[in-house]
Amino acid sequence: MTWCSSAPPPERQIEMYSKNIGGNTFIDYEKDPELEQLLLNKTIAFVGPSNNIVGKDMGSFIDSHDIIIRPGQLTFLDESLHEDYGKKTDIIFHSFNSWEKEIANNNVEFLQTLKYVVGCMVCISECGGYEKFMNNLISKGINFHKPNDRYIFKNFRDVGTTLSCGISSLLILLNYDIKSVYITGMDFYNMGKYGKVYRDDYFNTVSKSSRGHIPHNNQHTVSHSAGRSDLHNQEVQISHLRKLASEDKRIILDEYLTNNL
Repeated sequence: MTWCSSAPPPERQIEMYSKNIGGNTFIDYEKDPELEQLLLNKTIAFVGPSNNIVGKDMGSFIDSHDIIIRPGQLTFLDESLHEDYGKKTDIIFHSFNSWEKEIANNNVEFLQTLKYVVGCMVCISECGGYEKFMNNLISKGINFHKPNDRYIFKNFRDVGTTLSCGISSLLILLNYDIKSVYITGMDFYNMGKYGKVYRDDYFNTVSKSSRGHIPHNNQHTVSHSAGRSDLHNQEVQISHLRKLASEDKRIILDEYLTNNL
């Protein structure tokens, strides 16, 4: 498979960081036992922060699922969002890069209301910082699961790019014996076109905390460079979800994804 990312290929990265991640071979996923029991035979709503479900009045339907997962979410949902996005949050998946960890540390009360927090990205360059962050949250009563980096690198290899939070999270979730997963609020950065990709409150939180990574602007738009299109190839990830949805009958796509994949 052709590697489509400005990062070195996973085979090279796993060699580079082998001393930090326990080896230079890809490994399969190891389930977290408590998370496994939580997800067993459950209907899942997998709700991203894109703005394409604003005005769709899907909140009640989202909340009707057994478990609500919100990749990328680190704060309470404002009541004004409940009609479209639902009000429940049971699990979050997150990349937890350096500035995102700051947002998490400032919103511990939100994380303490969750049933689980899952790290969905590699953390090899953290020099112990990720483990300190994770252990600090665990000490505050937060259930935290981080898959092995060698497994996440395997997913990068299998898809063909450095994964964004959404697809990385979904691939982890699909290892579990869930009944179904309804995917919504996910648009692959406007199907690779970028522009206005997040709902307004999410954009404000991210842009104001990202140290310039995503510049704040009144149009609430994200450029190709700010969204790191060089690193996270959206077309490759779109193609992979299309393939997953055709093969895994547990996956249910919302109207936007059904029409745009």
